[in-house]
Amino acid sequence: MKSILLILLLTTFGCGKSNNNAPGSAIRIDPVFTDPTRSPEGAVSDLAWLINDHRARLGLPTTMTVFALAQEADYHATNMSDGRVPLGHFGLAERCMNSRRALGGGNACSEVVAAGQMNSEATMRSWMNSWGHRRIIEDPRFTRMGVGVAVSRTGRPYWTVIFLQY
Repeated sequence: MKSILLILLLTTFGCGKSNNNAPGSAIRIDPVFTDPTRSPEGAVSDLAWLINDHRARLGLPTTMTVFALAQEADYHATNMSDGRVPLGHFGLAERCMNSRRALGGGNACSEVVAAGQMNSEATMRSWMNSWGHRRIIEDPRFTRMGVGVAVSRTGRPYWTVIFLQY
C-alpha cells in the first residue's frame, strides 16, 4: 500500500521537465515555487530556461548560466528580501565589477529585478510587459547570466538576473 501511494505521489508531483518544454514550445505556467514540490532552486532554473527560450524564439543567442553571476544575483535578491537594500539596482556597478573579476573579463553588464511574482512565468511576463526590462533580456550582446531568487520572511519573492557580455 505504501508503495502504491509513493508511486502516485511521485507521478503526481514529479518536477522533471518534459519534452513539451523544448525551446520553441509554448511557455508553461509553473506551480508556485513555494509549493512543497518546488524550491527556489527550481524557480531559478525555470526562469533561466524561460529567458533562453524567449531569446531563441527571436533568433538571439542563448545565454550561458554562470555560477559567479548567479552568486551575485542571489546575493542581491537576498539583500532585497531581507530589507538591507530597496527593490532596485542599488549596487549594480559593484555586482558587475565582481562578476567581471570572477570571469576574468567582460564588457556590458546589466540586470533585471522584480518582487512579488510567485513563479518564474509570472516574473518573465512582468519583464516582457516592461520596455526597459525587455530591452535588457533581448540584448544580443549578453552571452552570460546569473539568476537569483530569495523569499522574504513574509513570503514575498525577490528576483534578480544579471547579464554580462563576455
